[in-house]
Amino acid sequence: AAVTVAAGGTTTVDVALTKGGSIAGTVRRADTNAGVYRQLFIYNERVSPMPLRTIYTDFNTGSYVIPTLPAGSYYVYTGPTAFPDTAPFMDVVYPNGVCDVPCVLTQGTPITVTTGQTTQADFWLPIGGTIWGTVTAADTGLPLTTTNAFFVFVGLIGQSGGSSVSTDSNGHYTISGVRTGRYYVKVGLSPSGAIP
Repeated sequence: AAVTVAAGGTTTVDVALTKGGSIAGTVRRADTNAGVYRQLFIYNERVSPMPLRTIYTDFNTGSYVIPTLPAGSYYVYTGPTAFPDTAPFMDVVYPNGVCDVPCVLTQGTPITVTTGQTTQADFWLPIGGTIWGTVTAADTGLPLTTTNAFFVFVGLIGQSGGSSVSTDSNGHYTISGVRTGRYYVKVGLSPSGAIP
């Protein structure tokens, strides 16, 4: 609300805040039920380009609490805590829809938050496959060992988006947590790739 303040005057503005609700739960591996350290991205139901919040699960247990949210509906998905992501599982949008790159939030189910209440929302991350290899020189077959890393871009054939990682100092790369399917692999000096 707009407030008018006169020169030399004082205006009192009292604000009453309503108590929000929260979302709490645990992120677990689907194969062992063990807690997983992951990042959570929280979006309102309008799915704005940037998340409202990002939080991390507990390193040891995978538990989390997203406090003080206004009443409403929210999409939440899991994501990596570091890049490159070497975890063997696939990330999901609640409740357990596997995220493609980019993650399509509306393929998930919104979590409803009620004022003064905690909504339970648990995630189980399925184990994915791994693509790994070595970038070599075509003329010698030797690994490209350089201080300038190459980027390896992997995309699911027939879909836009994908994942990229950089090679290590010995030309090796690993992309973990990929879902079942046929992939193309592209190597370049940039972390982005285009579908061939």
